[in-house]
Order: sequence, then structure tokens, then C-alpha cells
Amino acid sequence: MQNSIDVLKRMETESKRFINIEKEGVIEEFHQCVFEEIFRKGMGYTFCSPMDWNDDQQLYIVNHKLKIKTTLDEVDEISAANRLFRDSTKQKVKDSDIEWGIIISPKGIWLFNNNIGKGKSEFQTKKTVLEIVYGINSDQYYFDFFSYNNILGRKLNTYFFKDIAEYRNCYYKGSEKSWPAYSSAIKRFIKYCSMDRGMDYLKSETDSIYDAIELPDFYEYIAKKTKLRKENTLKSAFFYIKGFMSCVSDKGIFNISTKEMLDGFSRTLKQNERQNVIDVNKLKKAIQYLGTGNNRERDTAMFLMELSFGLERRKLRSLKWEENFDLNDDGSIGDIFKLEGKKIRVPEELIRALNRLRALGVGGDYVFYRTRDNGEEPMREDVINDVFSKLTKIDPKDDYYKSLTPANIRSSLVRYLLRQGTPLEKIIHLMNIEIWNLGNYISLEDIDCLIEQRNEKEGHPMEEFLEKLK
Repeated sequence: MQNSIDVLKRMETESKRFINIEKEGVIEEFHQCVFEEIFRKGMGYTFCSPMDWNDDQQLYIVNHKLKIKTTLDEVDEISAANRLFRDSTKQKVKDSDIEWGIIISPKGIWLFNNNIGKGKSEFQTKKTVLEIVYGINSDQYYFDFFSYNNILGRKLNTYFFKDIAEYRNCYYKGSEKSWPAYSSAIKRFIKYCSMDRGMDYLKSETDSIYDAIELPDFYEYIAKKTKLRKENTLKSAFFYIKGFMSCVSDKGIFNISTKEMLDGFSRTLKQNERQNVIDVNKLKKAIQYLGTGNNRERDTAMFLMELSFGLERRKLRSLKWEENFDLNDDGSIGDIFKLEGKKIRVPEELIRALNRLRALGVGGDYVFYRTRDNGEEPMREDVINDVFSKLTKIDPKDDYYKSLTPANIRSSLVRYLLRQGTPLEKIIHLMNIEIWNLGNYISLEDIDCLIEQRNEKEGHPMEEFLEKLK
């Protein structure tokens, strides 16, 4: 998929040609130029199947779950959504069972969901999930969530925004005037959690993705993605987000006072989110400590897995034996780790730990199982947190063990490997880091410092090339 910002800019530029012109005979050109050549190719819809053209309604139906319509008409959200979610044939008109809808016009692009709860709110979004009107500060920041991958593909992260729309309709208690501030704060935080933190939306009857979002995620979002530092603005942002999170999560993590929030945020800044936790002697103590617990095989293997690949918690818990590892004929673990189409070598110490875990004979596909009696379900994220949290018992006075979290290990691993001389492209491949997200792990200042420490005195890398131009 192409860079979504570039795709949106191209759509806006190309669409200007079709404003205030005669409609007859032009809709085909608009459909071809804006939808086929830009949106469909740029947002991942090129290879999706089935993608059927409905001649009666003059629109595409994708995977029997999404309607996409191009139009030159003015778009009134309510009437447009109502028409979109009707199935019209020559014989009859009936309610559609298709969930998602996209309308593309020369003035913008709209995303609708047919299953949003209506509630009793005096002002409602009805079926609108996201609205981008060119030239107006609307939802351009969230154009990524119009992609095939986020609506119908592997991630399904557009459901986050469907939930926000439903919150507005059914649970939000504030005024219509205040909603834009609430909406902006919630959407930006949710985008950070899904795209920067890798928390993909999962539909599950037992686990809620919102239960995995914790206060440190909010603190990191404020520190890394905003310039909010004044007490009143921090309080407002937290108040807006707290209302939504308290509604969608049963754990009540965000049900704290603003004073407790400010204290927690202050502690987070003092601990320094970029703290280096790659300390061989202390990591030895951590592994030894995990080797004494009731789930020592599982916890030790998980800890070594984290040190080897720096996986996010959600990916860690979803690993499966046959899907993610090459298995030998005798059922033991081979030396290849498979993740999202890549094959990566596994360190010998990790192979030994995984084989000890596999030798327990816990039934089920998941590597890191929920309990020894329940290997059919993955380990919960809060249990992963508990495994790392109990390391503080090694030395309650040493803050190092408090900072030994998956997030800190991941960021520390990037800088450690760079200091060891590992090429940056190999680190990106090994740890599955998106290029646009690299700044969350290492800064230009870090790079400059590494170069200075190496005391490299060789000439400019283009020296020989320029000599050839003489």
C-alpha cells in the first residue's frame, strides 16, 4: 500500500477538476481517475476478491461486506448513508446486510457503518464513522483507516472508530459544542495505540482490545505524540479519553482522579522512557528468577523471545507452534522463526528454552498458553504484564526491574544492536519495525552519538563516486 498522505493529496488535487462541471458523461472519468487509479491502487483494494460491480446501484461491493460508490452529487451524510445501505433492484428495495460503506465525491470521502448503535443522544453521527472534506480540518489525519487492510483485512482497526461513533450516539453525556474536543482527543490516542503501539483490533467474546490499553500507554502517547505539558491541558485530554475508555473497557484502569494521572505521568517522565535495559548481569538475575516460578518454562521462554525479537505483547501472545516455527521430524523446534512472511534465525539458547516448554506437552496451538490445562487459548496481556512486573521482587529498591517491560526491551534492543554494529536494515527486518515508526525507537541524536563513539575517520561515502565524474 502507498503512503496514505500522498494518496489523499493526489485524490484532492485530481478531484478539483470535477467540481462545478456538467455531470453528464463525466462520472466515468472521475471514477477511473480518482477511484481506480488513485484510491483503489493506493489503499490496498487492487488485489481484493471478490470485488463485484453492481450495475443497479452503480457501485462496487467488496467481499460482500463493503460498498464503494463514486458520485458527483453533493453528499448529505444521512440521506447518502441511507441510500447506500439499501439494496435496489428492478423488482424491490430492501435493507442491506452489508456493514461498511464508502462514498467518494469531488469534495471529499466518507466512511459509514451500517451497524452503529443509535442511542438517545440529541445529536448523533447516525452511520458516519469518518468524514474527510477537502480544504477543511476534518478527519484527514485518519485516512489510513479507509484502507482495505484496516476495514476488511488482517487488522480491522477501523472498528476503533466505529466504536467512537457509537460512543457519541449512545453514551456521551456532554454537549454537541464540546464533542469536537472529545472526538479529537480520543481519535488521536486510539490512532497512537493501534498504529504506533501495534494494538490491532480483535473481535473476541472473551478478550477486549481495550482491556489491553493501560495508563502507561496514555503517558507515552502524551510524551511522544503531543506537546501537552501544562496541567490544565493534560487534565482536559485525560478527561476526554477517560470517558471513552471507561465505557469500552471493563477493567476500570482509567477510572482514576486527575491528580493520580498527573502523578503517574510525572513518574513516567522521570523514569525516562528511553532507558537502556540491556544489562547482562541484571538480565541474568531476571532469567534465574523466572526459572524458579510455577510456570518457569513458559515465562523463561517468553522472556528470551522478547530479548531476541522485541515483540509487542499482542504478537507475543498470539504465537503458534506450527504457524511461527519450523518443527523437526521429532517435533522439536527448528532454527527458523516465521513472522508475517519473513523467516529469521533463532538463537540457540532460545531454541533450548522453547524445546523445554514444548516438552511439557501442553495441548493447543499457542506457544504461550493461558494455563497448563488450557493451551487452546493464548496468554492474556495482563498476565504478560504480571510476568514482567514480578521481576521487581528481585530487588524492590532497584528501579531497573520496574523498567524491564516489553516496550523498554524493544526500544533498548534497537539501540543495543546499533551499538554492536548491526546494520539498521537488518534491525528493521529482525524486529518488524515500520519505517515511519522508527523515530519511536531511535533519534537522530542517537545516530550522531553512535557515529561519534565509533570515531569514524574515513572520508565521505560519495568520495569515490564524485571522483568518477571528473
